[in-house]
Amino acid sequence: MKKHRLKLTAGNLAKLAVTIALFYLIFQTIDFAKFIELLTKAKLTYFLLPCALYPISLGIAAAKLQWILRGYQISIKFGAAFNLNWAAGFLNNFLPGSIGGDVYRIHSLNQTYPEKPAQVVAAVILDRGLGFLVMLAFAGLTSVWLIDALVPVTWLVIVCYVAVVLVILGSCFVLFCTHSLRFSHSSRYATLNKIINGVNILVAYPDKKALTLSLLVSCLY
Repeated sequence: MKKHRLKLTAGNLAKLAVTIALFYLIFQTIDFAKFIELLTKAKLTYFLLPCALYPISLGIAAAKLQWILRGYQISIKFGAAFNLNWAAGFLNNFLPGSIGGDVYRIHSLNQTYPEKPAQVVAAVILDRGLGFLVMLAFAGLTSVWLIDALVPVTWLVIVCYVAVVLVILGSCFVLFCTHSLRFSHSSRYATLNKIINGVNILVAYPDKKALTLSLLVSCLY
């Protein structure tokens, strides 16, 4: 049996240092006596249920990412997508902001598929974007009962709903309908050209079936 040894490379040492620093910052803000007191008073069901649902939600998200990448002819195994989302979820929870996990996913996928950097970035943006689109639709539907308390001005309520509807319809047209919307602008700046190329790849997603399945999975998620 082949034994795997951890190599003490500069990269691994840097990862270890960052991990220790993150845990140090977390433990500095925790009152362990209060934490144990609250834990002993909490109902075990309410504690175990989120722990059980979290891996399930990661599995759903992994299938979604797998489908989106497959539309760009990027083949990734379910287990690899699951591990990728698991690590990204950790970074989203423990780093400031909520984009650390997306940066990690892009970096990791670019290392595995260096020949398709634009498709990788577009896939991660689509993954996030579909989730935001579903969240926006659900928020619009459920806010009907409480919008008056949040926005007391009638005309502003109308503006909010019109804006939400326009964003949803515009996004659905760009992503799910066949169109020739492309940006043909060419710049002398290579970075700007890469951004324009990435936007074109994003709005011209080739596999509408995979995108529809991903949208439905976002509703489940």
